Amino acid sequence: MLRMGIPGSVFLSDLIKKDFVSSTNKFGVKLHLDPREYLEKEVILAGYYEEEVIGQLVTVAKALKNPIIWDIGANVGLHSLTLKKEVPSSRIYCFEPYHVNFTKFMKNQSLNPGLDLKIFNFGLSESLEINKIYTTQTNSGRTSFMPLEHTSDSSISILSCSGDYLVENNILPFPNIIKIDVEGMELSVLKGCASVLANPKLKSIIFERPTNLSPDDEVVSLLESYGFEINLLERSRLHEETNRNYVGLRSIEANVRVTNQSNQKIVLGQ
Repeated sequence: MLRMGIPGSVFLSDLIKKDFVSSTNKFGVKLHLDPREYLEKEVILAGYYEEEVIGQLVTVAKALKNPIIWDIGANVGLHSLTLKKEVPSSRIYCFEPYHVNFTKFMKNQSLNPGLDLKIFNFGLSESLEINKIYTTQTNSGRTSFMPLEHTSDSSISILSCSGDYLVENNILPFPNIIKIDVEGMELSVLKGCASVLANPKLKSIIFERPTNLSPDDEVVSLLESYGFEINLLERSRLHEETNRNYVGLRSIEANVRVTNQSNQKIVLGQ
């Protein structure tokens, strides 16, 4: 009914107590999704959400041998599970601090045997600390360690640590690719990853920032100081939110490009 655009589909879902529906995204990944949730409803309707992100992840991962990926703010596992399916040689480490999303992620992983990921129920930040979680009732993708518009205190506090803590204590390997979706906490996460950012193994970072990105944006300035060149990832299906996804790349191979939904390619640094 949702895919057919029938009015009242979400209301009917509430009425018959249908909290989740079984769905398969356009890459063949099976998912258990809540039609009342903004992001999950979009996957049911369109087959994916922010396809420009998975397109870029796959492009870079395929250019590397046995790539290591950190998915910071992994939500229900959409990008990580899809990337593992598209690039089986990848090793993916996922961070999702909000227990609601984490539980859904574990369920979705169980629906896809063979897509093995490492999932952690804690967040990354500038240092080892305890943070409050702020979220909304109908868009748990809009969950953050900071209060955002229309979010409220969930009464949950959770431990977070820096990315540098993980690599310096040999808990996790240095990543080749990082995807960050942390609803306004990007700068904090990146400041906690100084050693990670400085390591030449890291080739690409995908992150979310405002649509009208200022040239002196602190996140962009920080990444550029480590040698990353920043480009907007073009989006074919427009959404309500005011943020967009960007990619930072540095010397992988000459044939690695930034790709958009039309499969047009833009060479960075030229």
